[in-house]
Amino acid sequence: MHVPATVSAAARDAARDLSGGRRFSVPRMVLDAALIAALVAVGEWSDSLVAQVFLAGMIGVFPMHDLLVHGHEAIHGNASRSPRLNGLMLWLPHAIVGISGRAHRAFHLDHHREIGTDGDPEATVHGASATRLPGIGVLRITALSHLYVNGHPWRGGRTRISKTAVLIDVGAAAVLHSAIVAVFGPRMWLLYLVVPATIGLSVVSAARALAEHLGERQLGLAHSRPYAARRMGQLGWSNIDHHLEHHLCPQVPWHKLPILRRRLLPVYASHGLTVEHGLFHTAVRTVMESHS
Repeated sequence: MHVPATVSAAARDAARDLSGGRRFSVPRMVLDAALIAALVAVGEWSDSLVAQVFLAGMIGVFPMHDLLVHGHEAIHGNASRSPRLNGLMLWLPHAIVGISGRAHRAFHLDHHREIGTDGDPEATVHGASATRLPGIGVLRITALSHLYVNGHPWRGGRTRISKTAVLIDVGAAAVLHSAIVAVFGPRMWLLYLVVPATIGLSVVSAARALAEHLGERQLGLAHSRPYAARRMGQLGWSNIDHHLEHHLCPQVPWHKLPILRRRLLPVYASHGLTVEHGLFHTAVRTVMESHS
């Protein structure tokens, strides 16, 4: 990871008092579930297919994506201090979108260890040309992320995870989806789970990939681009836009990342880095400037 020793030391000092305290992923995931239920209820009340598809897209953009943010917190042990609850919170959000939580944990931890190198599994998903042509990387994320994440143990990696564990996770996810179909019917499963994951969630995931690591512009510390989502995005996505801070200090939970950023801004300035504003604005600029 491309982080000077002085920056690593500064980040450790800045995060020294931020890794302890209470965890808030459980109440946040409950709020996400309530928002999903509310959007589904409005969609069913409207009886309009256009409104239902729009609301399904919003489910993918906000609460479904935010559930995965807290699945990501569980990868780093930040979702709960209870190992069992943390494990459940690792499995469930990933199961909703058909991914093994434990496979993603191995994949993501290898990303942290190998970022900016040929061994970074995210770089494998993006493709060799993604630095020059980030749009290609976005298409590969949409098409291949399930295959690469679930298949990570079969390709090897520094973080070990058994193939049996992945198969158990995926099998349990299939049982979950079968139960949802049995209770709510195939139409609601398709409309309010598959469509959100395919449309809304894919759009946000692609934009994040562009803003965080793709393209050549301003990829500085930890091979990451510092950016800030608009206020609605920060609230809706539990500060996931503080991605550089997360790479520098992955032990800091989501609700304390804004404090960490404020403390590290002078360090960024000393390296000529500025925080760009707007997730989609940053993503579009990355594509446009990479093609200019």
